[in-house]
Amino acid sequence: DVHLSTQNVSGTAGQFAEPLGIDQANVTITGNYEGGGFGSKFQADEWGLAAAKMAQETGRPVRLMLDRATELKVAGTRPSGFVDVTVAADADGKVVAWDSHHWGSDGMAGGGVDVGQLPYPFKFPNTRKSQTGLECNTGPNRAWRAPPHPQLCAMTQTALDDLAGKLGMNSYDFFLKNLEFTLNDKAGTYAEEMEIAAKAIGWKEKWHPRGQGGNGPVKRGLGMALHRWGGGAGPCTCEVKVHPDGSVETFLGSQDIGTGTRTIISIVLAETFGLPLSGVKVNLGSSKYPPSAASGGSITVGGVSGAHRRAAQDALWTIFDKVAEKYKVEADALRAKDGKILAGNKEVCTWKQACGLLGQMPLVVKGEGPKKDGLTSDQVGGVQMVDLSVDTETGNIRIHKFVCVQDCGLILDELTAKSQVLGALIMGIEIGRAHV
Repeated sequence: DVHLSTQNVSGTAGQFAEPLGIDQANVTITGNYEGGGFGSKFQADEWGLAAAKMAQETGRPVRLMLDRATELKVAGTRPSGFVDVTVAADADGKVVAWDSHHWGSDGMAGGGVDVGQLPYPFKFPNTRKSQTGLECNTGPNRAWRAPPHPQLCAMTQTALDDLAGKLGMNSYDFFLKNLEFTLNDKAGTYAEEMEIAAKAIGWKEKWHPRGQGGNGPVKRGLGMALHRWGGGAGPCTCEVKVHPDGSVETFLGSQDIGTGTRTIISIVLAETFGLPLSGVKVNLGSSKYPPSAASGGSITVGGVSGAHRRAAQDALWTIFDKVAEKYKVEADALRAKDGKILAGNKEVCTWKQACGLLGQMPLVVKGEGPKKDGLTSDQVGGVQMVDLSVDTETGNIRIHKFVCVQDCGLILDELTAKSQVLGALIMGIEIGRAHV
């Protein structure tokens, strides 16, 4: 039994089985609480296998944890990037050419960020991109959230903002004029987001040309950037059980990496069955449960919510059929709300009475996804704007206001959605302050 901090509960057992010389069926991965991952915890890795081999040889439990320095320098490093850009625009500010050479590292293998995604998130006419990989005595690149989008964003959009400055253009107007080149038909979405963000931060009132940020050493100004992400729904299989006493539970081999997976599943099941959250029990974090995809690329919420919504609806329709037969009502007219089964606004029976019609055994329904039924989608984008001051003598930075407008689809839980956005903003500040 391996207790692992992993983003891949269902997919890691085999990685331990072969090196240990045992059958995969004899390996159970347990990962109830991870403590954060940000895209780097999909493999057993050398340290995981070392702990397992020591436990196998000694017959005793072995606990192994990497200290911070080892975690950040040996286990893997953040993708690095340095770029030399030549970018041209016409007299109206529309970009007509992009030429860039990038230097980066990927440990001893050389390499770097995916220059195929430059310029980010645009596809300008007349582009040329090249890269030189630098071999370094470090661990390989590992994801440190949204690989390698922070680097691509900084390398592209600082250059574009410089071009806007050379043209004497307001950055807002420059980006707006070039939205037609954004990927995934997002021009309209970005335009709406920019308008919302500009009003929130007071762009029209606060913007000034470069070089006019103040007479003293402290300069104040505005900045903005666009981003994109694929997202979507990952593969998920779940087993939902509705017990004759009215209790509901589900089993799946997914993981909660601190982003509220348990909460999201509970909300979906509770809303579908018309129950409080306390009426639902979520069992995840074990490779013994039905397989679910690894949590990477922002695909878990879409994957688990879709599969559970489908399973819950199938179960509910089965219960409605039994209620309709018992109480001589139309099944199509029934709905579940507040622990009751209603026909219109009239109570037919309680939820527990309805579940009592199942007999002695629970109703077990399998949920799967993703499916093309409209529950989930992919390809999102967002806009950030910042109002800040920089002390040009000390380098100190003070953020006066930071605005994010994000295209994120249907929000299932406002608190976890807000936490995701705030967490990303905080990490973005750190990346910009210490690494750009």
